[in-house]
Amino acid sequence: MTTSYVVPCGISVLDRLGRKLPGGSAAGALVRTVEKGAWLNGISLDQHQHVLSAWQDKAAARADAAGLTAVIPRRLSAETHCLAGRQAAVIPPVTEGRVFLLASDTRMGLSAAFCVGHYLTSGTLADLSYTSADDTSFTPGTAAASVTIVRVNGLQPDVTQFSQAVTAIGTVLRAAWEAGGPVEVHLSGGFKATLLQTLAMTEVLHSLAPGRVSAWYAFEDIVGEDPDQPVRPMRIGLRTFPGEYLEDMRQELSHVEKGARNLGSTTFKGMGWDDGPPPRLNTFGRGYLAVLGRPSSSPSDDNS
Repeated sequence: MTTSYVVPCGISVLDRLGRKLPGGSAAGALVRTVEKGAWLNGISLDQHQHVLSAWQDKAAARADAAGLTAVIPRRLSAETHCLAGRQAAVIPPVTEGRVFLLASDTRMGLSAAFCVGHYLTSGTLADLSYTSADDTSFTPGTAAASVTIVRVNGLQPDVTQFSQAVTAIGTVLRAAWEAGGPVEVHLSGGFKATLLQTLAMTEVLHSLAPGRVSAWYAFEDIVGEDPDQPVRPMRIGLRTFPGEYLEDMRQELSHVEKGARNLGSTTFKGMGWDDGPPPRLNTFGRGYLAVLGRPSSSPSDDNS
């Protein structure tokens, strides 16, 4: 079955990008285009088709001229390094499975993700799609695309509360799980402020169907006999919560979300919600619910 790779994408690809590229003077043109998201000037990040068109019109040809897809995956970015260590056929282009690159809600974050996406698709624009995820919805993007860049609404470095962003990440994880195949969550790159929540949500997702979900991390400082070859990523151990534990979590967190007067239980106080008044879901609770889904019926005020 098709594997879904959920890959939080940071900005390591932009670090000294010009030195990584074999394209000589063309490298400078690409760097100027993607630096600080210059190719996105005048475009709203939620205009998906306009963003895709801007990449095609302003950056794709420069990426090809600069030799972006010829860079060794280990040297390009944390994301390409970890993916290459898991499945050599992925880099580039992606031939099996589907990659969801989670980008921050910033022009620089999207620039980095589009560089990685361009690399993973070997510059084939038809294999690249772009969409957004927020705390209420997520549309996976073009089904035929092997790589989908997902802007995570609310994931910004100057935001102190990441409730919207964590919930959005949870909706992407749930969508990848609902595809029915294996799910790999790669945690080598990405915005570290939500790393703990993402790992916790991955554990809940894994518990829904043990054996289908795994988490991976590549240690970039390890150098073997060939320093250009990716290291074998480490599989991160995940806890497996019993089904009844997950159902209790779903019910209790839903009661908090709905503002029920009688929660029925307080097992997840401090873990998924914080005392009020009134009690409120924290970032972990919002993420857990996004992964678990809401109960089919909503509680009444007295929790009946």
